[in-house]
Amino acid sequence: MDLAAKAFKTPLDDRVTEAMVRVHETDTIREGDFALDVERWVAERSRDILINPVANPVARKSEREHRARLSCRPDKR
Repeated sequence: MDLAAKAFKTPLDDRVTEAMVRVHETDTIREGDFALDVERWVAERSRDILINPVANPVARKSEREHRARLSCRPDKR
C-alpha cells in the first residue's frame, strides 16, 4: 500500500487513475481480485462500485446489470 500511495503522488497520477477507471468500466476486474485490505482503496481510486464493499447495494446491482462484458471470464453474477 505504501508503494502504491507513492506512485499516485506523481505527475502521472491523472493518467494512472484514468486508465484504472477505463479498465474497471468493464468486467475485467471483479470483487475478490484484490486482497480485502486493498479492495476498498482500489475501488475508490477507480470509482468502481462493484468491488467497493461499502457501496450502496442498489447502485451495485444496477451497475452489475448494465456494465459492459468485455472479458472471457466466467460470469459469477
